[in-house]
Formats: sequence, C-alpha cells, structure tokens
Amino acid sequence: MKNSSVRIVMLLLILLVVIILASLTASVATAQPTQDTVHTQLLTVSGNEGGIADLYLTVKPGSGSVFLETQPLTKLDTQISTRFANSIACKYAKIDCTKYDFFYRIKANSGIVGGPSASAPIALVTYAALTSQQLDENVVMTGTINPGGLIGSVEGIQSKILAAKDQGYNKVLIPALSTYNQTELQETAKDVEVVEVATFEEVLYYTLAVPIPPSVAEIQPHPQYSEIMEDVAKKLCNRSKELDELTRKFESSMKEDAINKTEKAFAELENSNYYSAASLCFGANVDFRRLQLSDYDQAELRSVEKKTYVAIEKLEVQLERKTLKSLPELETYAIVKERLLDAKDSLTDDNLLLPLLLANVTQNLSYLDTAYAVERYYSAIVWSDFFALKGPEYDIDDSHLKEGCNRKIQEAQSRLDYAELYFPFGLDNVQTELDYAREDHNKQDYALCIFKASKAKADASVIISGISVSQDKLEKLIEIKVNVSAKIIQDQIDKGNFPILGYSYYEYTQVLAESDPLLALTFGEYALELSNLDMYFPRKESTNFDISIDANMIITFSLGFVAGLLVAVILLKSYSHKKEKRK
Repeated sequence: MKNSSVRIVMLLLILLVVIILASLTASVATAQPTQDTVHTQLLTVSGNEGGIADLYLTVKPGSGSVFLETQPLTKLDTQISTRFANSIACKYAKIDCTKYDFFYRIKANSGIVGGPSASAPIALVTYAALTSQQLDENVVMTGTINPGGLIGSVEGIQSKILAAKDQGYNKVLIPALSTYNQTELQETAKDVEVVEVATFEEVLYYTLAVPIPPSVAEIQPHPQYSEIMEDVAKKLCNRSKELDELTRKFESSMKEDAINKTEKAFAELENSNYYSAASLCFGANVDFRRLQLSDYDQAELRSVEKKTYVAIEKLEVQLERKTLKSLPELETYAIVKERLLDAKDSLTDDNLLLPLLLANVTQNLSYLDTAYAVERYYSAIVWSDFFALKGPEYDIDDSHLKEGCNRKIQEAQSRLDYAELYFPFGLDNVQTELDYAREDHNKQDYALCIFKASKAKADASVIISGISVSQDKLEKLIEIKVNVSAKIIQDQIDKGNFPILGYSYYEYTQVLAESDPLLALTFGEYALELSNLDMYFPRKESTNFDISIDANMIITFSLGFVAGLLVAVILLKSYSHKKEKRK
C-alpha cells in the first residue's frame, strides 16, 4: 500500500508540474508575435490600369527597426508611410514594438513601387503578425493610414477593383473618403463585395473579425473641468464688457468686430460651449484693447509695456516653482507658459526690452503688439485656474519629460517629411513650430516642447489627412475625426484622466464644423494629438491594494488546488491504514 500511495502522489505531482508549465508556455506564446511570414496582396494602379502586388512581413526579436525591400525600386513616400503604418499597428495591437524588427517585402509588376496607398494594408499585415493571425486571402484592400487610425482616400478606385475582380477576390475594402463614380463602380464591381471603411477599427473587423469598440454617444466632461472652464470663459467675457465700455467713443470696423465676437461668445456660453466662448472673448478683448491703446503716446505705451513685462516675469517665476504631479497640471503648465511667452514676444525685442525700459530710451512701440501682450498675459492668469483640476499622479520628472519631448519631435518631423512629399512648399509655419519645440528642448523646457511638437505634428497631419479628399467629403472627414477623438477622450476619462486641451479642442471642432470646416479639421487634429499624453509617463503606483485577475493563473491555481486535495486524501487514507495495522 505504501509503494502504491507513493507512486500515485508522484504521478499527481508530475501532472501538476506539467499543467503549470503548459499554462505558462501558452501564456508566453500568446504574448509573442508570430515569426512566420504573413502575406497579403496590395491593389496598385499605373495610369488607368489596376494591378496586384504581394506584401510579405516577417517579425523577429530586435530593437524596433523597420526594413523595406521592394522589387523593383521604391519611392521615398512608401518607405515613410511604411514606418508610420507600423507605428499605428503597434498601437492598436498594444505591443511594445521596440523589442522587434520588422522585415517588409513588396513584389510588384510595375516599374516603381510608390505612393502611400499601401500604408493601410501594411498596417493590417503588421497587426496580423503582431497578434499571430493569418489574413483571409479572399479579401484585399487599398487606402492610406492616417493619424488616429483614419483610412485616407486614394486614386484609381475603379481600376483597382477591376484588378481585384480579375484576380478572383470576393471582397474589396476601399476608403470611405475616396471620390468615385457610384454608377460606374457598381458596374465594375459585379460579383465583388465592395466595403467602405473609415477607420482601422473597421478594417480589423472586416478582415479579422475584431469587434469594433462602441461609439461614444456623448462625453460627460469632468465636473471640475466644466466648472473651471465656465469660470475662465466668464472672466474673459466680463472683461469684454468692461473694455467695451472703455472704448465707447470709438467707431470703427474693429469695434464692430469686437462687439460681434462678444455677442457670439455669450451665445456659446448659453450653450455651455465654454472653450468657444473663451476663445471669442479673448479675440474681442484684443480688439477692444487695441482701440484703447491707439490713443496712447509713446511714453504711455512704454509704461504699459513695463508693467506687463514685470508682471510676466513674476508669473513665470511662480510657474517654474511648481512641481508637476498630474497630467492636468502638466497641461496647465504648458497652456500658461505658452501664453506668457506669446505675451513677451509681442513686447519689444526680448533682448532689448528690459534695458530700454530701465533707461527710458526712445523707441517707437506698436499699440497693436502692446495690446495683444496685455490680453495674452491676462488669459495666462485665468487659465492658471486649471492647476486646481485633480487627476491621478504620474512620474512627470525631467527624464520622462525629456524622453516625451524627443519622441514628439521625432514623430512630428516624420509627419512633416511625409507631408512635404506632396507639398514641398507652404509648410514653413509647421517647420517653425517644430524649431520652437527644439529650442525648448535645448532650454530644457521639455513640457512646453511636448506641446509645441504636438501642434506641429497635428498641423502636418491635417495636410496628410486632407490629401485627395474632395470638398464634399470634408464634412464626413470632420465627423470621423470627432468620433475618433471622442473614443480617445473617453478612454482617458475611464483611466481617471481628463485631457483639458483634447476636450476643449474636441468641443471647438464641433462648433466650427459648419462655419469653418478647414479650421475645424485643424482643431480636430489637435484634439486627437493632445488627448493621450499618458503614453509618455508611467503612472505612480497606487497605495491601495489592487487585485488583478489572470485567467491562466486561476486555472493553474484551481488545478493545483484540486491535485493537492487528492494528494491529501491519499495520504490520509495511507495514514489511517497504518493506524489500523498498529491496532
């Protein structure tokens, strides 16, 4: 009996070890991208003739490098768009791709492989490889991949669909934003299912059956945000009323514009669009102040500039003493600092200002610039109220700020390089903003660097997302951006964060959609870019006891517990038999 019991115990222990090892192996395997080559085909067009190209991807352990081999040659835009598509797929797969190298290979019949229309399929094949899935060989797609996972329009839709039909494909995914003749497309696409997709989430649904996250019906802003933003708007708009009274004697187009902005602002206040109201009242205040200062002589203007300069310096000192612990505090710092720098830049040349003011040297001052500086400084004061907005604590130290600054600059430069392929001229403003971010980096003001680089990246992204989008599709593009922004913002809210600027720009985008769609696109891009800053900073460990449950852990523990019970039962039986023999 003794030998039999020992054998059973040993067998059960071996079984338990095998189960644990198997479950651990399975969990590791599901976390690793496949190293098998994943394949799909691309739709191409040369002139008016559609064609097919083969795309292969192999993922190996590495350091985040992206390699692209094409047969025959490739254009630079394909190389840049491949890197961008890779980054989008990594984000959706929620995998740290700096631990892997990606080897892409495109084989095409055309003389040169070029254009960004392969970027959406590249993102798809990357996601499939990262999640160890094989793609349906009966489905093919075309489209660009843009910021926020938007699927951008491409040319030659009908030619591409005809090529897909000739190759025997059952389903073709095309960008919802593309322009084409509906009647001709229906004739071309007989026996082929054509599906319009607007986002990468929809691509994943139609190719890999990944469920689409539910849309956000309505974002409920943080109560404290609404309270502070309303107060900011009211302070600025009450100032508009005061300045209106001060400039009662003036009659000009500037005065009329200021009054119109104020009236619109109070209408936005009634609709609880507080950021929009604040923006309108700030613009009105600048106009009113310019009217007031237009009567000042040089000595009076110099006195105003001196007081403003001293006030700016004082607030800057207070600002630099703050220890940033949460994302709302980080955002508020950047908002206030940017306004103070704008105000200072609008005064006399910063290098000459203080000596001039102290020495009272005569120099012609512009009342237009002085007025802007005064009101920009005041807006910095009222926006500093957002330091009171609460949020979870993050490790916002210099090392993480610097890393975030570097990453944002790299992202913005990559996006700008891509935009310049299509618009080599006219992007000087974007480059200037990016240069300012680099200057902030050199000054070790990494927080402001992150925000300036984010805006530069967003401005370049507006150009990219608008490529080949016709005027009649602008409304659809804005709608998609708003929906994507809403999901990102809601995701942040679920994490306990509230993106001050992301939500403010999200609100403003909807207000501008009808009156100024191009400006709405810009603010929509700002909303996308500034809503997920948590990716650059680790969250501080909570002092509360947190239980995270893992399915594999539960299975392993349960099996081990059952096996332990069996062993205990056998040992008890063996022990009871021994006792009986002793009796």
